Amino acid sequence: MGERHEAAPDVDDDRAEVAGPRISGMAPARPRRDRGVEDLLERVSQSPPAADPWLGRTVADRYRVLSVLADGGMSRIYAAEQIGLGAQVAIKVLPADRISAGGVERFRREARASVRLRSPHLPTVLDFGQLPDDSFFMVMERLLGEDLAQRLARERLLPAPRALRVLRQVANALDVAHAQGFVHRDLKPENVFLVTDLVYEDFVKVLDFGIAKEVLRPSGSLTGAGTILGTPGFLPPEQALSGDGAVVTPASDVYSLCAMALELLTGELPHPTDRPMRMLERLVSEPPRSPSELGLPVPGLDEVFAKGLARDPEARFQSAGELVDALEAVLAPRATDGASRGFLAAAAAPPTPADARAHLETLDAPREAFERPADPPVSSRRRWWPVGAFAFGLALGAALGYLAGAV
Repeated sequence: MGERHEAAPDVDDDRAEVAGPRISGMAPARPRRDRGVEDLLERVSQSPPAADPWLGRTVADRYRVLSVLADGGMSRIYAAEQIGLGAQVAIKVLPADRISAGGVERFRREARASVRLRSPHLPTVLDFGQLPDDSFFMVMERLLGEDLAQRLARERLLPAPRALRVLRQVANALDVAHAQGFVHRDLKPENVFLVTDLVYEDFVKVLDFGIAKEVLRPSGSLTGAGTILGTPGFLPPEQALSGDGAVVTPASDVYSLCAMALELLTGELPHPTDRPMRMLERLVSEPPRSPSELGLPVPGLDEVFAKGLARDPEARFQSAGELVDALEAVLAPRATDGASRGFLAAAAAPPTPADARAHLETLDAPREAFERPADPPVSSRRRWWPVGAFAFGLALGAALGYLAGAV
């Protein structure tokens, strides 16, 4: 996966008790400790870290582990090299000593979802298996770049054309997943990776389908009662109220995508997240903040966000792509007519292969499906030269015939 240094999100160990229900990504209040405990913890923190037993190890006789990319509560992601080919890959490992109840099935589900969901905007799984020590591994393409949260931490806002390009690609990935019966359930900037290399700029990969739910067929819940799946600020009301996420639908991801769009354009979320429980109360009892309230008074934009963030899932846009269509209809003209806000008037970056790929009608089309540029138009002079040559040939033939007869 991508080279980023924050912990990868996991379902079980990254949740903390917060006044009853547990919410993904929220840290517990720090308990009071006496000085003796603090001294012990300080000495432990200063001791050198234990050597990672996976570094330098060969996995499944064909992948050599090189370095750590990310460490989550359950799994760890390593940079690795495929022996013989030299291909750079990422290996997500679920060590035997970290396996928890439901952890293996969740790991399998992520691999199964990644294989079934064919889209250029979803990471490719290359291999999966179980090792003799009962650890599990999943080999994925290695991505270079940064996630959207890191980009926002540095830039805070994205110019409208750039934001729309990112949102369109995320919407394409979500619509593919929804068509196959999967709902992501934890869409947020940390799970949107922006690939950057010599060819692509801001080419999106949507990560972490580990807690994705299949909605087209029943499946057993892998979370305990009272656990809320998702991240504050991007959590739709029905997901907050359902506990284990049993009633989520594609409309839940549409809400999360709309919340992400609001953050990209205004730097703010639909509801303040300063206090978790108060945020949950606002989520189910108060309307979300509109762009105009947050300093972005663009005609028609409030209505788009009111629909995308509607409390009733049935009242939202029918697909992620439909939401982005509505945003483009309002923002794209403003980005080209000299709108007053700087990030709306910013010129779009030159088109890249990522733009072409993001707008393919067939999302899983191979690279060869890209249409090459049309041949330049042929001038009228070039079109008529065969006719002139033919006429000249006839005249020359007639002249030669006449001279031959005269002789």
